[in-house]
Amino acid sequence: CQVPLAVFAELQGGDLRISGMVGMPDGSQMLRADRSGPVSRVDPLSAALADLPRPAFDVATGTESA
Repeated sequence: CQVPLAVFAELQGGDLRISGMVGMPDGSQMLRADRSGPVSRVDPLSAALADLPRPAFDVATGTESA
């Protein structure tokens, strides 16, 4: 895989902060986002981070999407 991709989770008291990053293979564009909430809601938090709107390109291939 050549796609820059990262996820980091940090426990802060009773809350969990999840940070994610994905980018174009050539590094020309990067998308970053964070979500935080109670650790008991880790599944909805991670799903909310993964389901954020994306620009009109396919990160994996670096091509425009319709």
